[in-house]
Amino acid sequence: MDALENLLQYGNERIHAVAMERGINWDNLTDQQREKLIDEILTEGESSPTADPILGMFTNDADMVDEVTADAMRTRESTMPRTHD
Repeated sequence: MDALENLLQYGNERIHAVAMERGINWDNLTDQQREKLIDEILTEGESSPTADPILGMFTNDADMVDEVTADAMRTRESTMPRTHD
């Protein structure tokens, strides 16, 4: 699976989980209901005074924060530091 497929799979799993946390079955929603739910989720992230400007609505998603941090650390470890002569 390539990175895009992984991202799409993760997004699909997360939207199902977020809907389930709200007592909603994602698969039973119409397209219009899905759009409304996504809009509500996005608005919550924007209106939260504690929302991180980089992670936005994912600020409270510990798994996402851990994944982003781990990726940053892997990149840092695999990239030679810049030096100035």
